[in-house]
Amino acid sequence: MNTFDKYFPIIGKVIDVELLKSDSIHRDAIILKLLELTEIKELSSELIKTNKRYNTPEKAIGNMVDWFSAEITKQSIVSLPWVNKYARRKITHSGRKVWEYSLNP
Repeated sequence: MNTFDKYFPIIGKVIDVELLKSDSIHRDAIILKLLELTEIKELSSELIKTNKRYNTPEKAIGNMVDWFSAEITKQSIVSLPWVNKYARRKITHSGRKVWEYSLNP
């Protein structure tokens, strides 16, 4: 099982749950929700041990959310369950451009 196979279903599930409550969710809010999950805390500690660039759980998880978005953009095989499920648009949040997700109509 590769890293994407571990993270992407969890990321998708978090987005789905939040979209039941709200019309949209952006990258940084997704990261905060993911960091609340015990499973993600364990997975992020693995990433931190194997990659020195990820010296905090926030950076490790942020990178996975960015990969999730990049794979959707590329419409890669690993992202196919989410390619047509979400509408995405770039928004400015905290002075940065980030993806915001909503359900595709």
